[in-house]
Amino acid sequence: MLSKNLKQEKISFSWGYPDLLDFPLENYKKEISSLKKKDLNKYLQYHPGQGLENLRNEIVKQKMGDFGNVKSNEIIITPGATFGIFLLAYFLKNNLGLNKIGVFLPCYDTALEIFKIVDLEVVPLLLDKFDSKVQCLYLMPRFANPSGESFGKKTMSVVKKYIQNGSYVIEDDVYHTFQYKRNSYKSIKSQYPSKVFYLDSFSKILAPGLRLGYIASTSKHTKDLVFLQKFICSSASTINQEIAFRLLKDKNYEKIIADARLHYEQKMRLAISSLIKAGLDKYFIEPEGGYYIWLKTKKPYGGKTKESLYDAGVNLVSGDIYFTTKSHENYVRLSIANINKNEIRRSVQLIKQFLYE
Repeated sequence: MLSKNLKQEKISFSWGYPDLLDFPLENYKKEISSLKKKDLNKYLQYHPGQGLENLRNEIVKQKMGDFGNVKSNEIIITPGATFGIFLLAYFLKNNLGLNKIGVFLPCYDTALEIFKIVDLEVVPLLLDKFDSKVQCLYLMPRFANPSGESFGKKTMSVVKKYIQNGSYVIEDDVYHTFQYKRNSYKSIKSQYPSKVFYLDSFSKILAPGLRLGYIASTSKHTKDLVFLQKFICSSASTINQEIAFRLLKDKNYEKIIADARLHYEQKMRLAISSLIKAGLDKYFIEPEGGYYIWLKTKKPYGGKTKESLYDAGVNLVSGDIYFTTKSHENYVRLSIANINKNEIRRSVQLIKQFLYE
């Protein structure tokens, strides 16, 4: 079993885990060693649920997210963006009494599972049909997981109609820093601040093990969300928040972002050029950023085909898990996040061999 796991880790187009090679490891050592003994009591103790003020101030000061004119007292530090989805879903269901949440399919599978847990009915959104019973939306408008695509004008006009009808929005923007082409995208939060909860994460630029993300909340609901977080998980790790603040303050954030963006952009460009060279360009839409490529296949990715490709050394994620019904085996998600750059071309050739020939 161990050797099989190691093989999967070596050449995997499936994992959305950030690449360890991208993290500022030397900076970690420096900042951890610089923590003064007299301050450890403060960092190792319980802390109010909203998060360290210095980190919240730095998020706003440096505009770390595309959240418009949010103030630091409207920022809530969470133990990861995934928990942020859970907290907001629970809040929408139990505090606001909403029952239906609209999503565009394919949709991030973890979010779909969370909505099941909190008993929010998932309603697939359509561009040509408006459902007035949908009371809230979960959206990943930029470089989405799994499609890699960003919302166009038609999709945004549908979203606008729902907001004007009173719907709240969870805007999951955790890939916004990985923009590889210029675009004029403007976040939904910056356009409708009172109706949108904006989610961002430090997992992609620092490390998922820190378990840190944040919500740029609406001013009306911040206190209620902080109250909920306090009794569900107390708070995000205080010492991890302090380390994140030290790593990101001043000009450090800009350098970390630039290095991370370049690292993933190189892998994305290599993956795209490899797919085009293999003659598969008509089977995907080129992403403008993020980690993911949504690939339509000739053969279903399942059964013996999946086993044969895995035995050849390539692991993918079936499109099934990103839908509410299990009938989409002719789609796979490719993730450039954790794959070794030197394995991309060979992996694409194997994908072509097993899924197209």
